[in-house]
Amino acid sequence: NPQFRYYKAVDSDDPTGPILGAAVWYWTEDPQKETVSGPWGDWPPGAHVECLEASLGTLRRWRFDHFRERNQPYLYMSVLAVRPEAQRRGIGSALLREGLKEVDHRGLSTFIEATPAGLGLYKKFGWEEVTRSTVNLMDYGGQDISCTIVALVRPPGAKESKSSS
Repeated sequence: NPQFRYYKAVDSDDPTGPILGAAVWYWTEDPQKETVSGPWGDWPPGAHVECLEASLGTLRRWRFDHFRERNQPYLYMSVLAVRPEAQRRGIGSALLREGLKEVDHRGLSTFIEATPAGLGLYKKFGWEEVTRSTVNLMDYGGQDISCTIVALVRPPGAKESKSSS
């Protein structure tokens, strides 16, 4: 699918070794043709749809409405993951820099959903928090655990700050 860009990070001393991190970017050239579910489609079979709709669904609808109302093409960075043993070594930052080269070249805004633990990194790269969703899993038959997901938008051309995250 030409709307997706995949980036992976490997150890330069062992390029055939394990993938240390990966990022998936989804380009939306025409938000009027996008569906609320976005690039991944509907929730997978067996998922707790009510819980997902209360958390990620809220953020999906915000993204859909925000960019559709503005008729603004944008990029949705849907995945950034780094192996636990490789974290805090600059891999996430390197993956972000690589993807943002194309974003900035095109002059697009970027949308992400993140856990609060990732906010420092994303804000360092110019993302700004726009909304958040918190659900308690107990409300959906699970344990008494609150889960928060934050939606952030990075304006076109935002610069990386040099402060540490």
